[in-house]
Amino acid sequence: MANRFTNQVVVVTGGARGIGLAIAEYFTQEGAKVWVLDLQSAEPCDVSNPAQVQQGIGRIIQRHGRIDILIANAGVQLLSSIEHTPPEALQQVFATNVFGAYYCVQAVLPIMRQQHYGRILLMGSEQGLIGRSLGTAYGMSKAALIQLAKAASTEIVGDNILINALCPSTVADTGLTHYAAAYFAKQWNLSAAETLQRFAQEQLTGKLVSLQEVTRWVGQLCSAENQSITGSAIMLDGGMSVTRA
Repeated sequence: MANRFTNQVVVVTGGARGIGLAIAEYFTQEGAKVWVLDLQSAEPCDVSNPAQVQQGIGRIIQRHGRIDILIANAGVQLLSSIEHTPPEALQQVFATNVFGAYYCVQAVLPIMRQQHYGRILLMGSEQGLIGRSLGTAYGMSKAALIQLAKAASTEIVGDNILINALCPSTVADTGLTHYAAAYFAKQWNLSAAETLQRFAQEQLTGKLVSLQEVTRWVGQLCSAENQSITGSAIMLDGGMSVTRA
């Protein structure tokens, strides 16, 4: 359905690259008025700073008078064993991935309640449900987002506000995936291409998740057509959570 988000106001955090950029471009193509909150935006916003989040959301509301959709996508990845994770690195992961998402949800809820409509999507990960070597801190942060979606849904559904966590596994052609591939290529003594193939083989489907598939699910969950899915963790992981649960 073309242009099903015409004139809707969409906020995408971490939308300057990777999954966030693909989501921002998708909504723009579908007719939405898209705002990106990112450290690399024209007006930089650090989502781990609650004052900056309030200011950024405030500017958008002042301009449009509403916010229809929030995509809390901003996040950082950490590949590190428990013993070798310094406190400041752990704090950064939670400050961005968890607190940042919480601050954004907190900032948009008043206007969404006022307009009696809203769709919120948290960008989770299959690592919120399964364990991965060297991914303890990252996995903990993504598990927290799943719980945020579940708990928040019980507070806001009466105002026609739905919140979910979309949990993809390894997504092709993103900076995070190439970062992980470069790291594990050295660990496994493989080429980057061989490492990506190994990532794909971890999934029942035998392939990585595409950016196009991610954006299609984002669109479905954030559309007015979605009237029932809330408080859910949508696993877009090629069956990995089944094989690794």
